[in-house]
Amino acid sequence: GEIMRKNARVAVAAGAAALLVAGAAAPAAAAPSKKGTTDVTVKAGVADVLTSLGFGIAPTGPGSAAVDADGDLVATFGITGRTGDPQIQHVGGLALTQGSTTATLSNFTIDLDTGLVSAIVNDAFRADVFAIGDPTADGVTLKITPGAAAILDDAFDFGPLEGGLEGFPLAYGNPMEKSANGK
Repeated sequence: GEIMRKNARVAVAAGAAALLVAGAAAPAAAAPSKKGTTDVTVKAGVADVLTSLGFGIAPTGPGSAAVDADGDLVATFGITGRTGDPQIQHVGGLALTQGSTTATLSNFTIDLDTGLVSAIVNDAFRADVFAIGDPTADGVTLKITPGAAAILDDAFDFGPLEGGLEGFPLAYGNPMEKSANGK
């Protein structure tokens, strides 16, 4: 029904927005992983704007988030697996809150074939939330997918950013896989 559709819209919105507003996150212990970790960096200016719009974020499960020396938010997720195809699977997630609306995003999967990052939203379904963009000195850009942008605009109040989220490069990803011998 309508409640389920709204829940789905909020969950996908949270997935796309969660990594943008990690600047409000409290540090937590990252999942130990012999397979490596992926850092997602949100530049200080982006996190500041979202915080000013009333967004809060917190790590869930075995993920972590902390502000680095440059004031950028860095969220870290343990790599738990890589299937025979080029998918990098992760553990941990983020909860995004604005007012009374909360959504969770967890167990990110990077699909190197499709160039998309998906997540499980509200423990209910997997959705594509980011498109992998060009490499930079900070990592590859993570751009909000068109579907996630529409849902974000519908579910949350983005003030001056409303309607301009599609394709916006909100974060940078940097997976660091370890070889089979753990190095």
